[in-house]
Amino acid sequence: LTANIDLSDYENPIIGQYVMDPDSEEGEDPVYELAFSGTFDGDNHTISNLNIDLSEDYDHMFGVGLFSCVTEGGTVKNVIMQDMDVKGMMLVGGVVGYAFHCTVDNVDLTATERNKVESTMVMAGGVIGGLTLSECINCDVEKTDIIAAPGGNSGILGGGFSKPVLENCTVSDCTLSAVLGEVPMFGMAEGAWIGGLTGCVNLDDYDPAEWYVRNCSVSDSQITVSGTGSYVGGLVGSCGVTLEGAD
Repeated sequence: LTANIDLSDYENPIIGQYVMDPDSEEGEDPVYELAFSGTFDGDNHTISNLNIDLSEDYDHMFGVGLFSCVTEGGTVKNVIMQDMDVKGMMLVGGVVGYAFHCTVDNVDLTATERNKVESTMVMAGGVIGGLTLSECINCDVEKTDIIAAPGGNSGILGGGFSKPVLENCTVSDCTLSAVLGEVPMFGMAEGAWIGGLTGCVNLDDYDPAEWYVRNCSVSDSQITVSGTGSYVGGLVGSCGVTLEGAD
């Protein structure tokens, strides 16, 4: 990026699309050709007034953000996002909807007043909606309000994280509010997993040298949760390891 950009005049500007690959083992891997797999270097410029509302668009049900999905080998780095309002159904992030085998580095959220990121089903985060096997490093979020969906799995920095490198990230002067409850479409009777950094950190086949959360902080922020749900934390709502063969 060679200059600051004001997106006020653009309706739902989204780079790439997240479509689940039906041939993948778990059915959640993205179709590579539709996602963003290049390198975006903001060169420390500012992108302002990002406005996206796909909360009723079932063609874009998953992966809502400036980048819908960043996939293998992709990088988003060195950019300041200011004055955003982003709303979608699932995997909603201000910058990246779904991060898969990629890197998000030195991405900052700030606002002249407040940023807003909202999901209507599950997974919302200021920077990233959902993450798998990826790095989220050196990112800062301030003056941002997250409205989490009944399904939860949301945080101020990121939504649900699976096998992350989450390092040197901060959250300050932010809020997260959620009324947890059932999500019939996904067969969920109640919501769960709300945190200041991220809703959950899943560490299957845990290797502390490879996947970890390190040197992160949340300050001067407020989390308000009501309804039917569980697992709420100031940093992370849930942090666990799935053991093969365990119930």
